Amino acid sequence: MARVAMSEMPEISLAEEELEKDVAQCARMIFSTPKGSVPYMRGFGIEPGLVDNRITQDINEIVDESYEQVERYEPRMDLEDVEQEVDAMTGNVDIIISYTLEDEEDDEEGEDDE
Repeated sequence: MARVAMSEMPEISLAEEELEKDVAQCARMIFSTPKGSVPYMRGFGIEPGLVDNRITQDINEIVDESYEQVERYEPRMDLEDVEQEVDAMTGNVDIIISYTLEDEEDDEEGEDDE
């Protein structure tokens, strides 16, 4: 299982060759994009009011939105858990997701049938 903090945004690679890094990068893009800000993809991203850097919101709303976004925009990911971490000194909120990659056994079974 992998964990990704949404506040960590390494340099973007448009041709990422490693599946795990590509999926993590795509998840960060989903969680760092305010919903409604991408032309022709107005449903992409997280509602800006849910993740305010200084306000701890209802985690259930964040979890619901997270599962909906991952299911729609990153089908290679099986979301396992969504957590909030609050920095006690600054009050900043970070979203941490735990996930596994989509089960590859199904793909391997399909290859055997050919």
